[in-house]
Amino acid sequence: MPPIACNWKRNRLSIAKNWDAAHVAAIQKFNEIIGVDVVTKEVIHVNYAF
Repeated sequence: MPPIACNWKRNRLSIAKNWDAAHVAAIQKFNEIIGVDVVTKEVIHVNYAF
């Protein structure tokens, strides 16, 4: 599982507060598999209609 979005904690609903804890092992395994040669980044697309 790729890393959780950086802004997730700031923008999550309170009901999802502990969601990330259940996925720590999967995220660590993902990081082990891809290693340091692969870059993961967050992309936020904002489409303003004026």
